Amino acid sequence: MKKIVISLILLISLCACSNGENLKVDAKFTPCTADAKTITLNQEQALNIYNLFKTIQLDNETVPYEGCLGTYELNVNGKSVIFTVVGEDVIADNSKTYKIDDIALYVETAKIYYGLEDKPLITLNDVKSLIDKKGQDLNYKDFKDYLHFDVGSGLIIYYFPIDTNYSMVISDFNDDIKPDYIELHNDNHEKIDIRFEDIEKFIK
Repeated sequence: MKKIVISLILLISLCACSNGENLKVDAKFTPCTADAKTITLNQEQALNIYNLFKTIQLDNETVPYEGCLGTYELNVNGKSVIFTVVGEDVIADNSKTYKIDDIALYVETAKIYYGLEDKPLITLNDVKSLIDKKGQDLNYKDFKDYLHFDVGSGLIIYYFPIDTNYSMVISDFNDDIKPDYIELHNDNHEKIDIRFEDIEKFIK
């Protein structure tokens, strides 16, 4: 499908400076939870979000979604643009939704939302390497140093973004015992438990 850059051209046109000089970016982020408080980003965070947002490649297709992570209000040289990060592959703008070609914006948003330290994003190669080393003995502790979020409600469920096509979910009732499952998910909503099923076959 043909890619477009959503009227993010609007954002780029807000500032003609290509070298960043005289570029003033302020940003606020409001999580989508009911009791959420608006977070004012510092200058470094604001510039980072601006640069990620203006370069995202989007499908020109509207897609349904439920929920959201939060909404940004970016002020670039005094002009405002508002958009919502729905999930790792969807963004909303002007009452439309678009599939995102890159999860970097989602990851940075989640870091801001959860107040995380700078942890590395796990890769498929990392996952394969850990499978080779531990096999069925894999535990949450083997993955804890990679970027992840607790998304459980009542249960302990950890979500690990990998890339646009894959993510990993670990359900762990106690960090010291074997997890209930360690699943690799793809963008077709298919999944395997990487301790007991063939990851290479699943990826192919």
